[in-house]
Amino acid sequence: MITTRKIDYLMFKVNGRIVKVDPDIYLRIFNNHLEVPRKYTPGITTLILCNGRYPTLVYGKKHCRRVLLSRFVMDAGPDQLVDHENRNPLDNRRCNLRIATHRQNNLNKIRKNSSGFIGVSIKRQDGRYACVAKFHLANGKEATFRLPDCPENRVIAAFARDKFVLQAGEDDYAPLNFPCFKYEPFRTFLLNEDLRKYKKRSKEAGTQRSKETLLATGTQRTQN
Repeated sequence: MITTRKIDYLMFKVNGRIVKVDPDIYLRIFNNHLEVPRKYTPGITTLILCNGRYPTLVYGKKHCRRVLLSRFVMDAGPDQLVDHENRNPLDNRRCNLRIATHRQNNLNKIRKNSSGFIGVSIKRQDGRYACVAKFHLANGKEATFRLPDCPENRVIAAFARDKFVLQAGEDDYAPLNFPCFKYEPFRTFLLNEDLRKYKKRSKEAGTQRSKETLLATGTQRTQN
């Protein structure tokens, strides 16, 4: 029995980088030429990578007009932004593109930081380090959660940041540290979990360490 596989997408290279598009978009760009050397559809001069990352169609020769491939695929209007769901600008399949607001587009970014977790940074204050979870809300306010820095508390801070995202209802755009929290029963578990108890535990542990340090210091002085 012969089976046929549906072609989900086609690929081509721009400046050595592989770009993915839907078959119909591929044919629109290359004037129905599947084989190399391909010919561009009349009007399209070439394809370039804008800023070294974004595939861009170039129209005309003298007065060049440039259109990002993602906007071409989505037929985006002048005031519309196109977001790559998997944050890969080379993947321009329709299933990976969506019209987004400026805020939604900014949410779908992963910025490097010292903690290794999204939205969690390491701050130093009064000679001590703390891991701080932050999430900027749509109303302009900032949700924060702070614990003394240690590997365990960094994970808890990452939980707190993910909880802020879920509470704001923006997990469709803001990536989570732990994607399992997008789904039940983990979503409800995190939303119902009171993370403040970990602050209390950290405070109690810090107090105990201080007592032990004072006791050890006093014992040492007595011996001397």
